[in-house]
Amino acid sequence: MGKTEYALNCYATALEISSGGQSDLSTWQQYFLVSLADQDLERSLAIAQEIISRYPDDVSFRNNRAYLKLLLNQDIDSAFDEILALVDAQPDMVGFRSTLALAYLRKGDPKKAWSTLDLESIDWEGQDDSSRTIYAVSAYRVGMISLARDIAEQIDLKSILAPEQDLLSEVLR
Repeated sequence: MGKTEYALNCYATALEISSGGQSDLSTWQQYFLVSLADQDLERSLAIAQEIISRYPDDVSFRNNRAYLKLLLNQDIDSAFDEILALVDAQPDMVGFRSTLALAYLRKGDPKKAWSTLDLESIDWEGQDDSSRTIYAVSAYRVGMISLARDIAEQIDLKSILAPEQDLLSEVLR
């Protein structure tokens, strides 16, 4: 058994033991992060769903759920509706805007994806590689090939999820 699998089992056991009482949000968050690190997106989605059922006001996990659904090409319309509401409520959250851009990409509308992200107020060099991946793919799909490749070449492929790597491979061909 590898370290990551062991950690996932430990979190699952700890949460199962505490299921009669109120489990700690930070334990759920760590469980989610270890699951993502293991590239287990289905498990990560289930964990995000459980966190939302326990902590319905946690907007970051509502974003995570929508993002994972979009990466997995699952329930695109409900993910789109959820992230659109989050962006309307908090338009300055770059992570939310990146998820909305991915939703537009999944719906076949790269122009809207690009317009969601093409804001002068966003410092793309300071953003996480997942958001920069969506930015690069959006730029590529609206014909900004040079910009897209410049961004894509700066992304550490080991830091992003397999479906994000698949998206980015389109830019790096």
